[in-house]
Amino acid sequence: MRVPVENLVGKEHAGWGVAITTLVHERDVLTHIRHISLRNALHRLIKMAKERGVTSNPLVRQKLAHLYISEQALQLNGFRSLTNIMRGGHPGPEGSTAKMLWSQTDVELAQTATEILGPYSQQAQGTDWAPDQGQWEFYELLARGSGIRAGTTEILKNILGERVLGLPKD
Repeated sequence: MRVPVENLVGKEHAGWGVAITTLVHERDVLTHIRHISLRNALHRLIKMAKERGVTSNPLVRQKLAHLYISEQALQLNGFRSLTNIMRGGHPGPEGSTAKMLWSQTDVELAQTATEILGPYSQQAQGTDWAPDQGQWEFYELLARGSGIRAGTTEILKNILGERVLGLPKD
């Protein structure tokens, strides 16, 4: 496409590099920010599970423990990435791993909340006896897009295979 010289970002014919750089930052740095929202939702979920008395169920406990471990892995990976950037490094394709883990954990968290609430999870508003259910209905809908925004999971797997593992593109 034709762009006036005064509107040119970067060097001529280097637009794809600008787009990739933007995506790399989004997948890496913004995933660390998204992690905070996920962590807050996890704490609300654990509180809700305790209030509903379902934490004695070993399957619920296992799911909550898995979510907690994934959240901690996201946090530590984010700290490693931010430390690298603060030392003068740049986000690389490794940010795709953080974005993939965040997407997967976000969906699993929404599904776990839905399972705990049962059919009431789909009500848009809470009730006197279940005031927390409305937030989870929205969270479930929002989480469905987690594997799409900032690069689909399939694209991220290709990036990791090619750029991190060195696998052929074919």
